[in-house]
Amino acid sequence: MSEWITVVKPYADLLLTLTTVGALIVGAIWTRRTVFKKREEFPKIRLAHSNYTSTIDSQHRFLRVTLTIENQGQVLVGLDEVDTWLYQLNPWPGDILDEQKMLEAGQGHYRWPGVRGVSNRMIETKNVEIEPGETQDFAFDFVFDIGIRTVILYSYVNNPTKKAGIGWNLSTIYEMEG
Repeated sequence: MSEWITVVKPYADLLLTLTTVGALIVGAIWTRRTVFKKREEFPKIRLAHSNYTSTIDSQHRFLRVTLTIENQGQVLVGLDEVDTWLYQLNPWPGDILDEQKMLEAGQGHYRWPGVRGVSNRMIETKNVEIEPGETQDFAFDFVFDIGIRTVILYSYVNNPTKKAGIGWNLSTIYEMEG
């Protein structure tokens, strides 16, 4: 019986070694596919606007824009800054109709003017981190002329893992009631 074990043992050791090497190769292939091809080491977020408006008086309107950032990726998302701009759409800005501005080649939209008297809002978020699967809200308040009925909300979130100017944006048209 011991002779049989002596004969089989080298083959069993070889099989064990081959199985271990095979498992390592399969693990390396899986790691390459998930990390490099799916790029799971980079952030992946989703942006959404929600809005609330109220009439302040006969000349002014209040608008709160809440930007919701959802981390849909597998990595922690750190933020540098979050910006929101408000552009006038209705009533139509006079220079768009007067000059009949045409879109330049390569542009997908007009360069809408900002709402008069309203500057963009920026929140520094250097200490804000969003865990995978979690959300974070940022509120931006605007007060403007009640005659403005429709605005374009534009938000931008900088991606601190990339060079400057690369990030995520969201543009939403919002029509006020009344």
